[in-house]
Amino acid sequence: MLHLVGAVANSGTPSSEDIFVLPVGYRPTGDVIFTAYDNTGGAASLFGIEITSSTGQVTLQGTLQANMRLFVNGSTSLT
Repeated sequence: MLHLVGAVANSGTPSSEDIFVLPVGYRPTGDVIFTAYDNTGGAASLFGIEITSSTGQVTLQGTLQANMRLFVNGSTSLT
């Protein structure tokens, strides 16, 4: 199982949707999107955190905003 739990924050305006890359052996067999939320403006906004299985790239799906704080908690099978 792959558990993606935590928060991602930026200071200023982000220049890329890329968050990090999962190493080989920790990537799901198919692409996965987890729900994430940002509450920096007082009201929660929903976003997606996508894992591309072929590359392990973990990216933000949604409109980039300055000073975002995304929270995610999800699990998926690696096989």
